[in-house]
Amino acid sequence: MSMSQPYEFSIATNAEAETLTDKIVAFNAKQVSFYGDVENLIDYVIKDNGNIIAGITSCFYFGK
Repeated sequence: MSMSQPYEFSIATNAEAETLTDKIVAFNAKQVSFYGDVENLIDYVIKDNGNIIAGITSCFYFGK
């Protein structure tokens, strides 16, 4: 697969942000000893040919 152009960050759509959050919550549920409700501040995606290849989210957790 060849890169179509230099990667650029773009602000995630609501659906993309929800996908990022779901992936982070699922990962943390398996890997982190504690987790709570997540609050996202900013979500970015990196795309190649319209496909998300990476996501960056700024979030914090409220402990239970």
